[in-house]
Amino acid sequence: MSELLYGMAFTTLDNDDVSFGCWCSELRLISALATLSRHEIESLVKDGQVLEISCDYCAKQYRISPVKLQGLLDMS
Repeated sequence: MSELLYGMAFTTLDNDDVSFGCWCSELRLISALATLSRHEIESLVKDGQVLEISCDYCAKQYRISPVKLQGLLDMS
């Protein structure tokens, strides 16, 4: 830390390990899809294809069925 902040006054408040952790989930993904326009969601449902989406950070694969997308339309 002293090398990174060389020449700057600082006070160490705590020491924690730094690690990578992705917060992705199917719920977060569906919440993001809910921001699409109604027309775009209807188009995806009409297509009938399962959406295959992967997280850019952790590479986890998600498969979102048209039925789940239809749920977004039913809620609005």
